[in-house]
Amino acid sequence: EADLLPRLATYESTGEVWTGVRPMTPDFLPLVGRCAAVPGAVYVNAGHGAVGWTLCCATADMVAEDVMCGGGSAACAPYAPDRFNFI
Repeated sequence: EADLLPRLATYESTGEVWTGVRPMTPDFLPLVGRCAAVPGAVYVNAGHGAVGWTLCCATADMVAEDVMCGGGSAACAPYAPDRFNFI
């Protein structure tokens, strides 16, 4: 592996590792709306987990509404990306 990815030769694990193609948040709710912690208009629509395909249209509509409202949509409030300290 180190021939393909040289940084693996010096990598030391710092704890628990998890990987998946359908990421989820710690509270199992998606991240939907404007990320106020990032300067500028950065919108997030992610973290749907296994139900991503069923929620994607509804949450895309929520993001569109939030963009049109200038970042203050009540529909996005419970799913605000800033409810976690990711940044």
